[in-house]
Amino acid sequence: AEKKEILRNIEELEAAENRKDIEGILELVTDDLVIISRSGRYEGKEELRELLERLFRDYISGTHVPLRVEVSSSGDMAWLHGYDITKRVRDEGIVETGGDYLVTFRKVDGTWKQVAVCLS
Repeated sequence: AEKKEILRNIEELEAAENRKDIEGILELVTDDLVIISRSGRYEGKEELRELLERLFRDYISGTHVPLRVEVSSSGDMAWLHGYDITKRVRDEGIVETGGDYLVTFRKVDGTWKQVAVCLS
């Protein structure tokens, strides 16, 4: 049941990204979210909002492929490894990029939220 809820979070993230729904994405993460990517480190919902506003300028669509979910024995933390494929419009046309990611989840008031994301 816990793993299904975590996978649902990723499905909701993908759907919100493809709608370019920043508010919907922010509902899926904790206030103290940390993202580490090749482009830098982002902390909190406000920095995530700014990042998404920039990313969505040339964003077409994205797909998340979860590979493995693990839930801690305490039941309040979880980890998901997966990869994503993203299509963007660039000067050279439509470009597809992708990479692995690791998401750490924390259960907040009975709901799984993303607390840390590491993108490759």
